[in-house]
Amino acid sequence: MNPASVPNLPLATQAHTAFAMATHLAHRIPWTSLSDLLKKHAHTSRDYSGRKLQPEHKEKLKHFARCLRDALLEFKESDKSTDEEKRKFDPNTWGVYSWSAQGMMGYYQSLASGYCELNLILSDPEAFVPLLLREGPFGWSWTWAMRVLCNNADGGHPDWLADHLRPAFEKSRLKPLTAEVLQILREHCALLFRCMYSISGENALLDEDLGRILYCDVFDLF
Repeated sequence: MNPASVPNLPLATQAHTAFAMATHLAHRIPWTSLSDLLKKHAHTSRDYSGRKLQPEHKEKLKHFARCLRDALLEFKESDKSTDEEKRKFDPNTWGVYSWSAQGMMGYYQSLASGYCELNLILSDPEAFVPLLLREGPFGWSWTWAMRVLCNNADGGHPDWLADHLRPAFEKSRLKPLTAEVLQILREHCALLFRCMYSISGENALLDEDLGRILYCDVFDLF
């Protein structure tokens, strides 16, 4: 699938998606470090004592959050989009909570969790499909964040965005990771990244709250 021709998106949005694809992946966000940390935690969290994050692991998580935040800030500062385009990607226009409340996942959590979950699957499918998803008789069922990304739960992302990711799933199950499905996941990471730096006003993903969000909503999955 050509990044410049993402289905169900207006042409202007497709062009900016192609730009995001070509650039945000070039940032050296330390996915390997996060991946190793989460794998280690997954294998030591079967007893309660193993769930406590050690100081050196906290530093790794903080470092990852800083790298991601720096990338978001760089793109926000260099974004030359029109006001109309910026509004489209601004979650404050979606009519959902910013923070999770009353059984609804807020956009801070859905964007950060969804972005990390999809990237972790892309980085090591063999490890993270079984670690993240729930195995059932018919395949691997999606996470809460993935349901929200596909607008299948309260706090769901708008249809123009959800429609892009839905073809990666068959009902609630992740499809086999063919080249086409992997491309959808990569492209959707770029779209989520764009939404993350397009939040108007105060943006908790651009300050120290990002580390807390990652700890509570990504690390705690394992």
